[in-house]
Amino acid sequence: MSGSGAGPRLGILTGTFDPVHRGHIALAKAALVAGGLDGVLLMVNPAPEHKTGVAALADRLEMTRLAVADEPGLGVYDGVLAGEPQVAATFAALARELGSKSVVFVMGIDTLARLDRWPDVESVVKNATYLAARRGGVGDAEVAALRQRLGPLGSALRVQLFEFNEAAGASSAQVRAAVRAGEPTVDLDPMVRDFIERKGLYH
Repeated sequence: MSGSGAGPRLGILTGTFDPVHRGHIALAKAALVAGGLDGVLLMVNPAPEHKTGVAALADRLEMTRLAVADEPGLGVYDGVLAGEPQVAATFAALARELGSKSVVFVMGIDTLARLDRWPDVESVVKNATYLAARRGGVGDAEVAALRQRLGPLGSALRVQLFEFNEAAGASSAQVRAAVRAGEPTVDLDPMVRDFIERKGLYH
């Protein structure tokens, strides 16, 4: 995707997507509306930390493409950026590549609440905008606590919270367990399930 001038206002949802499930898609769709975004791209983490036995990047990318194929406004970032996904250099490179000066990072409130532990925290706070999903009104206290931990940097944090109560029970771990057991996967797009079976993933 490319553009001129300010470019589109794009949301970026990063994740392992091993596999992508209906919770991920519902979150992206909710963020699209809540943030008034021009689109949301799912960005597959090529090498997630602290995770082993993850499906190949090519397979996770293809599953994610299949999951968004019929979802207007959603897409997949096909590139692989060098470095950690959660550092300012990655954010800047992504914005340049997408031709957008307004890239908003979509995440759950639990992830946002740990922002102070990210690499290069000063730059990611100053150079990125966040759209964080909360459930049942929870979130204001978490953001306030984060700002306090950030100290003087806390005032630079740009975040919008939005309510998201869909797909509460969906998880990639549960989906993988269901596939191994040969059970139905209601949280999985049928095209993604077909791909998993054809590739023999998670068995």
